[in-house]
Amino acid sequence: MPKTYKLAILIFVLLFVFGIVSFLVSSLFCYFYDFSNSVQSPSVLHRKRIIGYVSSDEGSEITIKQLEKLTHVIFAFILVHKDGTIKFKYGTKDGFFDMKRKSMELNRGLKVMVSIGGYESSPLFSDVLVKKKKKLIASIALLVKKFDLDGVDIFWNWPSITDQSNYLIFIRELRKKLTNLKDENGRSNEYVISVIAPSSSSHSEYPYKWTEILENVDFINVITFEYFYEANKIGPHSPLYGGSFGNVDDTLKYLICRTRTPNKLNMVVSFNGIYWGNTTLPFDDKGVWIPDDSAQGPYSYGWKQFARMSHGFDQNDFEWNEETRTPYIWKADTQQFLTFENEKSLTEKMNYAVAHNIGGVAMYTIDDDDEENTLLNVVVTNLPSLKKSGGETKYNCTR
Repeated sequence: MPKTYKLAILIFVLLFVFGIVSFLVSSLFCYFYDFSNSVQSPSVLHRKRIIGYVSSDEGSEITIKQLEKLTHVIFAFILVHKDGTIKFKYGTKDGFFDMKRKSMELNRGLKVMVSIGGYESSPLFSDVLVKKKKKLIASIALLVKKFDLDGVDIFWNWPSITDQSNYLIFIRELRKKLTNLKDENGRSNEYVISVIAPSSSSHSEYPYKWTEILENVDFINVITFEYFYEANKIGPHSPLYGGSFGNVDDTLKYLICRTRTPNKLNMVVSFNGIYWGNTTLPFDDKGVWIPDDSAQGPYSYGWKQFARMSHGFDQNDFEWNEETRTPYIWKADTQQFLTFENEKSLTEKMNYAVAHNIGGVAMYTIDDDDEENTLLNVVVTNLPSLKKSGGETKYNCTR
């Protein structure tokens, strides 16, 4: 037999054998690899941001199943001190490490961040930015580098009108510092910077240079709850519409019409409810708010507390206020009023986000959800229909 035929036969046999081996290897891989547990990157699943704040409170914990559904996770909070340093609140570092470890296990592009400030240390920001600004920026950069973070959230509630220039300078210098850190670390992507915007019934309460701030941050997390604090009254925790002391629609419309960048704003929804004792029912013919002169509270009530019927509240006993699109529970015998988010009200807000091209949704705090992730699932299920539209504003900003 000619050598050329022998060579051809040899090549054919080798290719046949290699084909059989490749088939067997791929079959074994498919058999042993559990594709059902494979999680696609959140950035692929959702073109819009899905952000979860994680509470630093003792006993709070986020799960892998929750992390799988997020694009960003933010540990709240890292406290600011008078000398410009930032530190974990006592006993909270283990919670951060648990969140970080679980996020690393996913390895799916999830952005891991921390929130600087919070309700406890926000009053210190104003003085620190005047006297210890460079120290604060250096402390933030050191924390980012030490724990290999993807970014930071600045949670200052709320700067006064005299703080606005110092606040803008701080954000600009923080961006510059983190850009330099990116270059030093050989990082391909910029570090993420976000800030919060407060819920407010008065547009004069927004002493921010929003356009300039947006040039230096990736997005703004807009708080859409706790309107009753400013009103000093009893009423809905997060009214989508209605009332005379602010609502979600009014807050987002004002900010988006002012910035024209809905894709850079996130709606922050609360997984906590609020209740009062020794009160009367707020919703009547006169409106949605009543004075809180003799009431007891407000007290926080996490969604997961419904599972153990805390304080006798049953989530299935809720009533619905159509004007504000919010649920509530009124116990006339004990004069208790509870306002909260549930599946129905969150669906209303997600539909609003879709209709108005909001850039994303943040949940505060995700560890207050129940074991079935009831509220998180409402958010995730209703967001895939959000599409990129070049930042088009969906409001009539002429009125």
